[in-house]
Amino acid sequence: MLERRKFGHRIGGINPEAVEELFGNVSEEVAVNDLPGAAGAQGLTNHGQGPAFMIEVTWIAKHITLDAESFELDAKKQKEAKYRRSMNSMPTSPGHLAPGEAAELTRIPTFLILDPCKQIKEIEGDIEISYRDAFGKCWKTVQEFRIIPQYMEKESRCVYIFTDIKRLPTIQ
Repeated sequence: MLERRKFGHRIGGINPEAVEELFGNVSEEVAVNDLPGAAGAQGLTNHGQGPAFMIEVTWIAKHITLDAESFELDAKKQKEAKYRRSMNSMPTSPGHLAPGEAAELTRIPTFLILDPCKQIKEIEGDIEISYRDAFGKCWKTVQEFRIIPQYMEKESRCVYIFTDIKRLPTIQ
Protein backbone atom coordinates (compact mmCIF):
# COMPACT_ATOMS: atom_id res chain seq x y z
CA MET A 1 0.00 0.00 0.00
CA LEU A 2 0.96 3.62 -0.52
CA GLU A 3 -0.19 6.63 1.40
CA ARG A 4 0.21 10.33 0.77
CA ARG A 5 1.89 12.51 3.38
CA LYS A 6 3.32 16.02 3.58
CA PHE A 7 6.92 15.92 2.44
CA GLY A 8 8.32 17.99 5.32
CA HIS A 9 11.80 17.36 3.88
CA ARG A 10 11.80 13.88 5.43
CA ILE A 11 12.80 10.59 3.79
CA GLY A 12 13.11 7.57 6.08
CA GLY A 13 16.67 6.61 6.92
CA ILE A 14 18.25 9.72 5.37
CA ASN A 15 19.68 12.61 7.37
CA PRO A 16 17.02 15.38 7.36
CA GLU A 17 19.67 18.06 6.74
CA ALA A 18 20.84 16.21 3.63
CA VAL A 19 17.24 15.88 2.41
CA GLU A 20 16.65 19.59 2.94
CA GLU A 21 19.91 20.47 1.16
CA LEU A 22 19.22 18.21 -1.83
CA PHE A 23 15.47 18.74 -2.12
CA GLY A 24 15.05 22.23 -0.66
CA ASN A 25 13.30 23.29 -3.88
CA VAL A 26 10.43 20.87 -3.07
CA SER A 27 7.83 22.48 -0.80
CA GLU A 28 7.50 20.97 2.68
CA GLU A 29 3.72 20.97 2.13
CA VAL A 30 3.66 18.97 -1.11
CA ALA A 31 2.03 15.52 -0.87
CA VAL A 32 4.47 12.67 -1.55
CA ASN A 33 4.23 8.87 -1.61
CA ASP A 34 5.23 6.71 1.34
CA LEU A 35 4.51 3.44 3.09
CA PRO A 36 1.66 3.70 5.59
CA GLY A 37 2.74 4.13 9.22
CA ALA A 38 5.47 1.72 10.23
CA ALA A 39 4.54 -0.82 7.55
CA GLY A 40 7.31 -2.21 5.41
CA ALA A 41 7.07 -3.61 1.92
CA GLN A 42 7.36 -7.39 1.96
CA GLY A 43 9.72 -8.72 -0.55
CA LEU A 44 13.14 -10.17 0.26
CA THR A 45 13.74 -13.83 1.10
CA ASN A 46 17.09 -15.46 1.84
CA HIS A 47 17.27 -18.33 -0.66
CA GLY A 48 20.90 -19.08 0.22
CA GLN A 49 22.43 -21.93 2.21
CA GLY A 50 23.62 -19.74 5.10
CA PRO A 51 22.66 -16.62 7.03
CA ALA A 52 22.89 -13.13 5.49
CA PHE A 53 24.01 -10.22 7.69
CA MET A 54 23.87 -6.44 7.26
CA ILE A 55 21.52 -6.66 4.28
CA GLU A 56 21.11 -3.53 2.18
CA VAL A 57 19.22 -2.95 -1.06
CA THR A 58 19.95 -0.28 -3.65
CA TRP A 59 17.39 0.66 -6.31
CA ILE A 60 18.95 1.78 -9.61
CA ALA A 61 16.32 3.22 -11.96
CA LYS A 62 17.18 2.77 -15.63
CA HIS A 63 13.93 3.43 -17.51
CA ILE A 64 10.92 5.49 -16.49
CA THR A 65 7.51 5.81 -18.09
CA LEU A 66 5.57 8.93 -17.16
CA ASP A 67 2.10 10.09 -18.23
CA ALA A 68 3.31 11.58 -21.50
CA GLU A 69 6.82 10.22 -22.07
CA SER A 70 9.19 7.33 -21.59
CA PHE A 71 12.96 7.66 -21.22
CA GLU A 72 16.20 5.94 -20.28
CA LEU A 73 18.17 7.34 -17.35
CA ASP A 74 21.66 8.03 -18.64
CA ALA A 75 24.69 8.53 -16.36
CA LYS A 76 23.97 12.28 -16.03
CA LYS A 77 20.33 11.69 -15.03
CA GLN A 78 21.33 9.02 -12.50
CA LYS A 79 23.47 11.64 -10.73
CA GLU A 80 20.40 13.77 -10.01
CA ALA A 81 19.60 13.65 -6.30
CA LYS A 82 16.41 11.60 -6.44
CA TYR A 83 18.03 8.90 -8.63
CA ARG A 84 21.42 8.70 -6.83
CA ARG A 85 22.48 5.39 -5.34
CA SER A 86 22.99 7.00 -1.93
CA MET A 87 19.39 8.26 -1.91
CA ASN A 88 18.01 4.87 -2.93
CA SER A 89 19.99 2.54 -0.63
CA MET A 90 18.38 1.21 2.51
CA PRO A 91 18.67 -1.61 5.03
CA THR A 92 16.06 -4.32 5.33
CA SER A 93 14.12 -5.15 8.47
CA PRO A 94 15.35 -7.35 9.96
CA GLY A 95 18.88 -6.76 8.73
CA HIS A 96 19.99 -10.36 9.30
CA LEU A 97 18.25 -13.40 7.82
CA ALA A 98 18.61 -17.13 8.33
CA PRO A 99 18.05 -19.33 5.26
CA GLY A 100 14.39 -19.25 4.22
CA GLU A 101 13.53 -16.18 6.30
CA ALA A 102 12.03 -13.03 4.77
CA ALA A 103 12.63 -9.33 5.38
CA GLU A 104 10.73 -6.15 4.63
CA LEU A 105 12.03 -3.22 2.69
CA THR A 106 12.13 -0.27 5.09
CA ARG A 107 10.88 2.33 2.62
CA ILE A 108 10.13 2.89 -1.04
CA PRO A 109 12.81 4.35 -3.34
CA THR A 110 13.34 8.12 -3.24
CA PHE A 111 12.48 8.48 -6.94
CA LEU A 112 9.03 7.07 -6.13
CA ILE A 113 8.57 9.11 -2.94
CA LEU A 114 9.24 12.28 -4.92
CA ASP A 115 6.48 11.82 -7.49
CA PRO A 116 4.01 14.36 -6.07
CA CYS A 117 2.03 14.69 -9.30
CA LYS A 118 1.62 10.91 -9.62
CA GLN A 119 3.18 10.95 -13.08
CA ILE A 120 5.21 7.74 -12.84
CA LYS A 121 3.45 4.85 -14.53
CA GLU A 122 6.34 2.38 -14.52
CA ILE A 123 9.98 2.20 -13.45
CA GLU A 124 12.47 -0.44 -14.59
CA GLY A 125 15.99 -1.01 -13.38
CA ASP A 126 18.25 -3.12 -11.19
CA ILE A 127 18.12 -3.83 -7.49
CA GLU A 128 21.43 -4.62 -5.85
CA ILE A 129 21.23 -6.77 -2.73
CA SER A 130 24.40 -6.53 -0.63
CA TYR A 131 25.11 -8.59 2.48
CA ARG A 132 27.80 -10.36 4.49
CA ASP A 133 28.09 -14.08 5.12
CA ALA A 134 28.96 -15.79 8.42
CA PHE A 135 32.68 -15.34 7.62
CA GLY A 136 32.35 -11.58 7.07
CA LYS A 137 32.74 -11.73 3.28
CA CYS A 138 30.71 -9.15 1.33
CA TRP A 139 28.38 -10.44 -1.38
CA LYS A 140 26.18 -8.77 -3.97
CA THR A 141 23.32 -10.08 -6.10
CA VAL A 142 21.84 -7.98 -8.92
CA GLN A 143 18.29 -8.53 -10.12
CA GLU A 144 16.03 -6.69 -12.56
CA PHE A 145 12.92 -5.01 -11.21
CA ARG A 146 9.81 -3.26 -12.44
CA ILE A 147 7.68 -1.05 -10.19
CA ILE A 148 4.17 -0.12 -11.26
CA PRO A 149 2.48 2.48 -9.03
CA GLN A 150 -1.30 2.13 -9.04
CA TYR A 151 -2.85 5.38 -7.89
CA MET A 152 -6.49 4.93 -6.96
CA GLU A 153 -8.92 7.17 -5.16
CA LYS A 154 -9.30 5.07 -2.01
CA GLU A 155 -6.23 2.85 -1.83
CA SER A 156 -3.03 3.28 -3.82
CA ARG A 157 -0.33 0.66 -4.05
CA CYS A 158 2.79 -0.41 -5.90
CA VAL A 159 3.27 -3.65 -7.74
CA TYR A 160 6.88 -4.84 -7.50
CA ILE A 161 7.99 -7.36 -10.12
CA PHE A 162 11.40 -8.97 -9.79
CA THR A 163 12.54 -10.75 -12.92
CA ASP A 164 15.87 -12.07 -14.15
CA ILE A 165 18.87 -12.30 -11.87
CA LYS A 166 21.52 -10.41 -13.80
CA ARG A 167 24.39 -11.39 -11.56
CA LEU A 168 24.43 -14.31 -9.15
CA PRO A 169 25.97 -13.67 -5.75
CA THR A 170 29.57 -12.52 -6.17
CA ILE A 171 32.14 -11.57 -3.56
CA GLN A 172 32.75 -7.83 -3.48
